Amino acid sequence: MAFRLNPDGSALRSAQIAGGPGWLSTSQFEIVGILKTAVDQRELPAALPSLIRQILETRFKLVSHAERRDLPIYALVKANKDGRLGPKMHPASTDCPPPPQDAPALPSTPASGERRCYGGSFRVGSIQSGSLAVAGLAGHFNSMNAVDRTVIDRAEQPGRFEIDLRWTPLSTRTTPGLQDGSQSDVPDLFTAIREQLGLKLEPTTEMMDVLVIDHVELPEPN
Repeated sequence: MAFRLNPDGSALRSAQIAGGPGWLSTSQFEIVGILKTAVDQRELPAALPSLIRQILETRFKLVSHAERRDLPIYALVKANKDGRLGPKMHPASTDCPPPPQDAPALPSTPASGERRCYGGSFRVGSIQSGSLAVAGLAGHFNSMNAVDRTVIDRAEQPGRFEIDLRWTPLSTRTTPGLQDGSQSDVPDLFTAIREQLGLKLEPTTEMMDVLVIDHVELPEPN
């Protein structure tokens, strides 16, 4: 049901969705949609939330409204009083202008030893980029659900940075049999951000958009 987006482009978390019956968090549906008119591939990501909403309102009889509520978040801030960054975060050596709106898709993984504007490797457990703003770093934490709260950039650190961040995901640490010896020396995300980047995730609260579900029904099968 996460068809509305936060300002950073990430989907709403479960804490940002209120109301509705219990099956919303347990039931899964296979939805197949056919566009009546052609949509440019580059415009599809922006158009998708509206298209999904139309399906939900038509098939699920969804009625909802938006509210602003005070929710728990993590603020991404500087860890050191002197503003010193960590050993795995350096000012980008390449000057990267903002990407044009119609920029083609960029390779996700740079070649060995190569630093590329906007590209990089973004996986649960590691983020490597040759040019990334702190706000973008927070956005990647949100998109990969790295922690249980929304992360908001409060570091006030301008510019773009070469970042090489590695951590052990929480699921690997808490699920028996998943952690092996090769990962035993890789810290959790909170420790890794502080030690490697000189930043930290500070728990606080923030007024955020909440989607309140007033009415929804199970759809009839086709």
